Amino acid sequence: MPLPRTCATAVAACLALLSCREPGKESEPTNVAAEQPVQPAPLRVADRPLDREALLLAAFRAASALAAGTDDSEGQAKLDGKRFELRIRFGCANGTDEARGWRFDEANRTLRLRVTPDISEADPVAAEIAGEQFETVEGLWLRRPWLLTAVCPAASQRTGAEATEKTGNSEPIAPEAAGRLVGLAQFFSPTDSRTTRRRQRPYEATKILEEGQAPSANGYDFVLSGRLRALPSRRVIACLAKGPEEPPACIISVHVDRAWLERPDNREVIAEWGG
Repeated sequence: MPLPRTCATAVAACLALLSCREPGKESEPTNVAAEQPVQPAPLRVADRPLDREALLLAAFRAASALAAGTDDSEGQAKLDGKRFELRIRFGCANGTDEARGWRFDEANRTLRLRVTPDISEADPVAAEIAGEQFETVEGLWLRRPWLLTAVCPAASQRTGAEATEKTGNSEPIAPEAAGRLVGLAQFFSPTDSRTTRRRQRPYEATKILEEGQAPSANGYDFVLSGRLRALPSRRVIACLAKGPEEPPACIISVHVDRAWLERPDNREVIAEWGG
């Protein structure tokens, strides 16, 4: 049966289109997925180093666990190998402290800064933690550990006599005891390299200030950077207490990669070691 005129016309049009295609070239299938823009893989943000607040809070948790008789080994295991950057403010009282302070000679415009380590294997707390497995301990006690940021303390609003009268406490905490609650130290075994040991040598720097430039009015920062390092007990923070009514003293075990002295108001690095 002959095709109707309309069908024959449609068939003829299709044949004409096919005849226009280049010989040997097949039609390419449409790949919808390939036409979609490729999304870049999300960037992995490195963990920020633990700062002064994070380190102090970790030490307080370890002290609390010791005092309460609870097992904090799981939390301690998570700290091993973490990066840290600790700031220690010093020289707040116009640099009057010989161990951690600064001096400025107006005549020759010379600024001298010094930070002396005060944790060694001779320290009773460090010696008990080190035991016989370590021959050298080097570090610093964090003065004013109740300050979670590296700042100079505000002027006291009450004198000691007024505080005693209002609280009835005639035996305030001794300054030397308050300054030995939290410390940061490196523990060296006999097989560890001796090239990185300071042997209690102070961190010292000298800088000539330009005319019109004054020393920092808010002290200076001593900054330590590196990684937390577990002790043989598998804990990063070791705490000791003389008795149930005594505050524990804790030392955070670290490996220091870099240390530097810095002016806090403009972050000017005055001197650095390692790195």
